Amino acid sequence: MIDPGARQTPSFRAMENVNIMSITQIIIQSQYARSPEAIAIRTAITLDRAGIRVVNSDDPGCDISELPVGSVEFVLSGLRKRLVKAPPVIDYPAPLKRFLLREIRSSILINEIGGEAWIKTRGHEKSFEPGAANRPNLCGINPQTLVYASPFVRWLCEWRCYVANGRLLWRERYDPDGPDDAPEPSERVIQEMLGAYESSGDAPAGYVMDVGVLENGKSALIEINDGYAIGFYGKITPQRSRDYLRVLIARYEQIIGSLKL
Repeated sequence: MIDPGARQTPSFRAMENVNIMSITQIIIQSQYARSPEAIAIRTAITLDRAGIRVVNSDDPGCDISELPVGSVEFVLSGLRKRLVKAPPVIDYPAPLKRFLLREIRSSILINEIGGEAWIKTRGHEKSFEPGAANRPNLCGINPQTLVYASPFVRWLCEWRCYVANGRLLWRERYDPDGPDDAPEPSERVIQEMLGAYESSGDAPAGYVMDVGVLENGKSALIEINDGYAIGFYGKITPQRSRDYLRVLIARYEQIIGSLKL
């Protein structure tokens, strides 16, 4: 077990079960230079005296020893420059299907537009924000856009669970408009999700599980977000700063090591 307060080596080799190469520099996308994500990263590096340079740039760099941090598009651009394939999309993994508690089907925009479904894009490219299929602003988008479609459900709350190397590091509520007295997701159900995903062998080294409580009181999976580009929610503390960086590095190292072109 890692002592969260222990000093790490320059390449964070104390991280559990991670085959770490030497990270010499972290490149934060310029528009996120003052974001919670950037503050957490700089906090972790400063506290642990890791000897890793942190810079802001609109260029994600091309060296595998440089960790790009920013939007999905920014990080994927960095992977391409490192001659690494984009990882597969893992929004709704098969091992976690039973935890969705709603039908989510693959479709194309033209088959859903104007209807009553809730839709979001499939794939890395996000041509529109998730939401109602009958929004007028969808009319100008390619009708062949791949989407997920599902019935509307009401979430009482939404929580993000940060996971690295099979271990739940922390969780934090992130929905802006749910009731303040909403029940928290069941810890038992969260652990069941984690166990099912990890035991399947499909779970990446770093990711987040977004979990919520439906209006019927049941805890359900909202979606999985890959750990190469994730937001930071909650209070920035030394331990959470380190853990956030653990998720990013664990996933980056895995991608670099297993998905070269």
